[in-house]
Amino acid sequence: MATTANTRAPGEFGATFSLGASSLPRLINLTLGAWLFVSAFLLPRTGAGFTNTWIMGVVIFGFALLAMGAPLARWVDTLAGAWVFIAAFALPHPSVASFWNDLIVGAAVALLSLVPTRESGPASVRT
Repeated sequence: MATTANTRAPGEFGATFSLGASSLPRLINLTLGAWLFVSAFLLPRTGAGFTNTWIMGVVIFGFALLAMGAPLARWVDTLAGAWVFIAAFALPHPSVASFWNDLIVGAAVALLSLVPTRESGPASVRT
Protein backbone atom coordinates (compact mmCIF):
# COMPACT_ATOMS: atom_id res chain seq x y z
CA MET A 1 0.00 0.00 0.00
CA ALA A 2 1.44 3.37 -1.01
CA THR A 3 1.78 6.26 1.41
CA THR A 4 1.34 9.87 0.47
CA ALA A 5 2.63 12.92 2.25
CA ASN A 6 1.16 16.38 2.29
CA THR A 7 3.41 18.23 -0.17
CA ARG A 8 2.33 21.70 0.94
CA ALA A 9 3.81 23.54 3.86
CA PRO A 10 1.37 24.30 6.68
CA GLY A 11 -0.29 27.62 6.03
CA GLU A 12 0.59 27.61 2.35
CA PHE A 13 -2.24 28.80 0.15
CA GLY A 14 -4.05 25.95 -1.50
CA ALA A 15 -3.58 23.61 1.46
CA THR A 16 -6.35 21.09 2.07
CA PHE A 17 -9.61 22.50 3.42
CA SER A 18 -11.16 20.34 6.11
CA LEU A 19 -13.83 20.65 8.76
CA GLY A 20 -13.25 18.92 12.04
CA ALA A 21 -12.98 19.59 15.74
CA SER A 22 -9.73 21.46 15.13
CA SER A 23 -11.63 23.90 12.87
CA LEU A 24 -13.96 24.99 15.68
CA PRO A 25 -11.95 28.15 16.57
CA ARG A 26 -12.06 29.22 12.89
CA LEU A 27 -15.83 28.59 12.72
CA ILE A 28 -16.36 30.65 15.87
CA ASN A 29 -14.23 33.46 14.42
CA LEU A 30 -16.28 33.28 11.21
CA THR A 31 -19.40 33.78 13.31
CA LEU A 32 -17.82 36.58 15.34
CA GLY A 33 -16.70 38.35 12.15
CA ALA A 34 -20.22 38.12 10.73
CA TRP A 35 -21.67 39.37 14.02
CA LEU A 36 -19.22 42.30 14.15
CA PHE A 37 -20.29 43.31 10.64
CA VAL A 38 -24.00 43.10 11.51
CA SER A 39 -23.51 44.85 14.86
CA ALA A 40 -22.14 47.90 13.03
CA PHE A 41 -25.67 48.41 11.69
CA LEU A 42 -27.59 47.32 14.80
CA LEU A 43 -25.81 49.13 17.63
CA PRO A 44 -25.45 52.91 17.89
CA ARG A 45 -22.02 54.05 16.66
CA THR A 46 -20.15 57.16 15.61
CA GLY A 47 -18.89 57.57 12.04
CA ALA A 48 -15.38 56.27 12.73
CA GLY A 49 -16.67 53.50 15.00
CA PHE A 50 -19.22 52.41 12.41
CA THR A 51 -16.63 52.27 9.62
CA ASN A 52 -14.08 50.47 11.79
CA THR A 53 -16.61 47.89 12.96
CA TRP A 54 -17.98 46.82 9.60
CA ILE A 55 -14.54 46.76 7.95
CA MET A 56 -13.01 44.71 10.77
CA GLY A 57 -15.99 42.35 10.65
CA VAL A 58 -15.28 41.68 6.97
CA VAL A 59 -11.52 41.26 7.63
CA ILE A 60 -12.08 38.85 10.53
CA PHE A 61 -14.64 36.82 8.58
CA GLY A 62 -12.44 36.66 5.48
CA PHE A 63 -9.26 35.64 7.24
CA ALA A 64 -11.05 33.11 9.46
CA LEU A 65 -12.37 31.53 6.27
CA LEU A 66 -8.94 31.67 4.65
CA ALA A 67 -7.34 30.17 7.78
CA MET A 68 -9.41 27.01 7.32
CA GLY A 69 -7.28 26.19 4.28
CA ALA A 70 -4.14 28.18 5.10
CA PRO A 71 -3.69 28.00 8.88
CA LEU A 72 -1.05 30.73 9.07
CA ALA A 73 -3.69 33.25 7.94
CA ARG A 74 -5.10 33.03 11.48
CA TRP A 75 -2.40 35.48 12.60
CA VAL A 76 -4.17 38.26 10.68
CA ASP A 77 -7.22 37.54 12.85
CA THR A 78 -4.99 37.85 15.92
CA LEU A 79 -4.02 41.36 14.85
CA ALA A 80 -7.58 42.25 13.80
CA GLY A 81 -9.01 41.04 17.12
CA ALA A 82 -6.38 42.98 19.04
CA TRP A 83 -7.23 46.11 17.04
CA VAL A 84 -10.98 45.74 17.69
CA PHE A 85 -10.17 45.39 21.41
CA ILE A 86 -7.95 48.49 21.38
CA ALA A 87 -10.42 50.44 19.25
CA ALA A 88 -13.07 49.87 21.92
CA PHE A 89 -11.02 52.27 24.05
CA ALA A 90 -9.63 54.49 21.28
CA LEU A 91 -12.85 55.30 19.39
CA PRO A 92 -15.88 57.02 20.90
CA HIS A 93 -18.92 54.84 21.59
CA PRO A 94 -22.35 56.42 21.96
CA SER A 95 -23.59 53.38 23.89
CA VAL A 96 -22.24 51.02 26.50
CA ALA A 97 -23.52 48.09 24.41
CA SER A 98 -21.30 48.92 21.42
CA PHE A 99 -18.28 49.38 23.71
CA TRP A 100 -18.73 46.01 25.42
CA ASN A 101 -19.58 44.30 22.13
CA ASP A 102 -16.31 45.45 20.56
CA LEU A 103 -14.30 44.67 23.68
CA ILE A 104 -15.64 41.11 24.00
CA VAL A 105 -15.59 40.28 20.29
CA GLY A 106 -12.05 41.66 19.88
CA ALA A 107 -10.72 39.66 22.83
CA ALA A 108 -12.50 36.47 21.72
CA VAL A 109 -11.24 36.72 18.12
CA ALA A 110 -7.66 37.40 19.22
CA LEU A 111 -7.64 34.54 21.71
CA LEU A 112 -9.36 32.02 19.43
CA SER A 113 -6.98 32.83 16.60
CA LEU A 114 -4.10 31.73 18.83
CA VAL A 115 -5.49 28.18 18.98
CA PRO A 116 -3.58 26.12 16.41
CA THR A 117 -5.23 23.58 14.17
CA ARG A 118 -3.86 20.16 13.41
CA GLU A 119 -2.96 21.48 9.97
CA SER A 120 -0.67 24.06 11.63
CA GLY A 121 1.73 21.36 12.79
CA PRO A 122 4.17 19.23 10.84
CA ALA A 123 2.97 17.67 7.61
CA SER A 124 1.16 14.44 8.29
CA VAL A 125 1.75 11.17 6.51
CA ARG A 126 -1.30 9.13 5.50
CA THR A 127 -1.31 5.41 4.99
